[in-house]
Amino acid sequence: MKRILILNNYSINRVEQEINERKKPSHHLYGVIELEKLGYIITSIETDKNSFIFKFGYFLSFIPFCNLGDLFLQIKAIQKRKEYDIVYALSQDVTTFLGLLSYFGLYKKPLIALIHHPILRGRLSSIRKYSTFFSLSGHTYLPALSSIISNQINAITKKDSSFEIKWGPDINYYIQTKVAANQSIKDVDLLAIGRTGRDYATLINAFNNTNIRVVIFCDEGNRKVIPIKYTPNIVINWLPLAESLDYKTIVGFYHQAKIIAIPMFDEDSLCGLTSITDAIALGKPIIITRNKYVNIDPELNEFGIWVNAYDQNGWQVAAKKILSDNELYLRMCKNAKYSAVSNFNINLFSASLDKIIHNI
Repeated sequence: MKRILILNNYSINRVEQEINERKKPSHHLYGVIELEKLGYIITSIETDKNSFIFKFGYFLSFIPFCNLGDLFLQIKAIQKRKEYDIVYALSQDVTTFLGLLSYFGLYKKPLIALIHHPILRGRLSSIRKYSTFFSLSGHTYLPALSSIISNQINAITKKDSSFEIKWGPDINYYIQTKVAANQSIKDVDLLAIGRTGRDYATLINAFNNTNIRVVIFCDEGNRKVIPIKYTPNIVINWLPLAESLDYKTIVGFYHQAKIIAIPMFDEDSLCGLTSITDAIALGKPIIITRNKYVNIDPELNEFGIWVNAYDQNGWQVAAKKILSDNELYLRMCKNAKYSAVSNFNINLFSASLDKIIHNI
């Protein structure tokens, strides 16, 4: 069986331990646990942020078009190249240097990197399509969490090395995780938990002076963008860090909410996908700010509603539509769970990874 080296921009060992202890669902390691169950020999390298080579790579990242990723991880991968057959990177920014070497024939191992965010964004995107060509072309496969992003990559490389891959939840985790009711969020209409790209100000302004109960969990960094005044139907729980809530607690809160709210800024990046995986695993309807990169469409799959960015009235209309129609609400709950079981889950994601590896 093939030996796979896993590279990532956060600790593999830490997250794997949390998964093994049932503190977190396995889809947070993007198929690593499932590949190991399929018989692949999995190894990983932990980075050293105190090393000179890591700091040098970090310094380069601030120079336009010179971001080579985590150089410590990649040089270690080169040194250990006889110990594995394939590299699988869980994030798109840790194999840039290896991709360059591979393109010029200086590194021979197949490279698979999971792409989360668009390659071409920002003011220099027209130049970036040239600067990223060599590294992207040096990868064997570049599965992406969005078809828009995969099309973007293929337009850069002029080949079909990128394609959409459907990521989804570890359904068994949510089934097996037993949680006690928390009275502090009893009878919640909308519950919002999340950090990346979250627009809580629009959510609060949308439901101020209404009878819809909204509960938000967010870190202290949001205080400067959240309105000073909000009415009693809105409860904000301030966290010292976004990671202050353990996953079991998050699942418990989600169980008690009627609708999962995912308010986001209008940004050119993929965000909100993890919250969607939580919602469909639990069979919860969602209301979410429209994001063209999200490949789990709540309206197409009939378990939620898109709202345009900063549209306060849109949030009210969507919430009232779901909350006032019990038949619609129950149908959305059923469709959310069906989406997880049939179309978006970690087992289907891992099966796709398995096919990719078999093609190498």
